[in-house]
Amino acid sequence: MEAIINKVANSGLISIDMEEWLPKGPFKEIDLKSILWQGLILREQDLKDFLSAIDYAQFEGSYLNVLCSEEVILPQWIYALISAKFSPFCNKITWGNQTDLFNELLSDQIDTIDVSRYTDQRIVVKGCSNVEIAPRIYMKLIAKLQPVAKSLMYGEPCSTVPLYKKKTNTK
Repeated sequence: MEAIINKVANSGLISIDMEEWLPKGPFKEIDLKSILWQGLILREQDLKDFLSAIDYAQFEGSYLNVLCSEEVILPQWIYALISAKFSPFCNKITWGNQTDLFNELLSDQIDTIDVSRYTDQRIVVKGCSNVEIAPRIYMKLIAKLQPVAKSLMYGEPCSTVPLYKKKTNTK
């Protein structure tokens, strides 16, 4: 009987699973829907009362997304006020749903990548994830890696879509 050889493990491919780049949390969410006046308007005093009643210690070291799940027009000042209240406690605060928060965290992570470790490497950017990753995040990662990578692929190491291959000088 022949030994089973894991060709993927021996291929020299570097697999990037962006989901692994996400912090462990805690993740928290605030929906402003609950403080809308008659479900239609966010009044300044209602927001200030809501914010003054919060125990901010529960947000210490968290990643917070704030949203309003009702389709209403919100005044621009609320984003600044909410940020001023939560920023001292949260590792990250963003407007939008949890997917928006995850994508912002991934974008931040891409900004900090030391691309030198990927120089002349064959890279597979993992496609399947439990987290919804926005197309702009994949585009940002590829743009960051392409100048140094030998090749870039998308998918799983056993089944990839080729994205880029560095041209070699042949004389």
